[in-house]
Amino acid sequence: MAVAASGHLEDAIPHYRKAAALAPDDPDTHCNLANAFHLLQRHEEAVEAYRTTLSLAPGNIMAVTNLGISLCALDRLEDGISVWRKGLGIAPRDPDLHRNLGIALQKLGRHEEALSSCRTALSTTPDAADAHLNLGNALQNLNRHEEAINCFEKALSLAPNDGVAPNNLGNSLVSLNQWQQAVAYYRQAIAAAPENADYHNNLGSALHRLHRQEEALESYEKALARHPRHPNSLSQAVFVKREMCDWSGIEKIENTIIGLIRKTHTPIMPFSCVVVADDPALQLSCAVQYQKTKGKPPPSPEALPARAKGRRLRIGYLANTFRLHPISFLIAQLPELHDRSKFKICAFSYGRDDESTLRRRLEAAFDEFHDVHRESDDDIVQRIKAAGIDILLDLDGHTEGSRLDLMARRPAPI
Repeated sequence: MAVAASGHLEDAIPHYRKAAALAPDDPDTHCNLANAFHLLQRHEEAVEAYRTTLSLAPGNIMAVTNLGISLCALDRLEDGISVWRKGLGIAPRDPDLHRNLGIALQKLGRHEEALSSCRTALSTTPDAADAHLNLGNALQNLNRHEEAINCFEKALSLAPNDGVAPNNLGNSLVSLNQWQQAVAYYRQAIAAAPENADYHNNLGSALHRLHRQEEALESYEKALARHPRHPNSLSQAVFVKREMCDWSGIEKIENTIIGLIRKTHTPIMPFSCVVVADDPALQLSCAVQYQKTKGKPPPSPEALPARAKGRRLRIGYLANTFRLHPISFLIAQLPELHDRSKFKICAFSYGRDDESTLRRRLEAAFDEFHDVHRESDDDIVQRIKAAGIDILLDLDGHTEGSRLDLMARRPAPI
């Protein structure tokens, strides 16, 4: 242990192995070996050593916690979750178990379950900044941004020099179209962690939406200086430079994008590829790589009932753009012209209400207009099913703010 305490973990491992051989029934010896492997990120060996520890001392909660972490580091999230759930049978109020469980569930897209774990973790450690942060992340993933903002603000008050809370707060403000406020928080995040490329990228995106192209480009360039292959900053720099008619260095950026798609499977935004290359195979490869990073949505759990004979066909339109937007200008007359004797027409709007005349026209044009912009994907899927939609049409496709996972979950037969 003295060797490990001096920071020479690799040198300590042979000593731990020898101690474990001399005292095979001593759980602490095996746990020390496991901890060394864990800190060295030799997770396969750590898993084996932690399992030996727990076979000798099933109530060692620290070993349970670290075993789950090592399993998750090996991308064995379900195994990690199983370990932590068993640990909660021994220590039902352990904050580390609940916190780690919540984080793993979020990675699997099981956000409602994650929310429960994060709330329990917070109830046990109400003054822990990371507990408020994790709860905010869970709420953010459920599209409950106002509640998430409250959590991030609390986390920031407890850890004012941390960059994660203001960055995530900015992300929720962006989702609420509060771009100017988001800029201030992204700048705060950068002040706390100036070398974080993501923070510079996020600031660039907010400034871009405010049509402050020169400042946006500067932020993207700072992100690329810290992470030359940052996918979003590369993608957005191409657009901003074109908007500014700034051709300096653009060929280098375009060649970098093409090279990354061909050689490294970097998830470049597909629209950027369309702009820089007219190779259909390359564009397809780019789209496939990008979509893989979005993860696989959970399957729709319930079978959909067949349409009753003689009932009108129910058609649903799903969009972020039921407002002053080119898509709505193009389709405004469409719902008005449907034959109501044969079709029932429903809208599901997950975008903001801009209170425009066009928005009011669209609301009146549908038989049912569901404003679901504050609802999670799970809630929207259930609402579509409850409406008995037979055919669901997505109006937005791969545009900004679209929620394509909703369609991937197939909440309607067609």
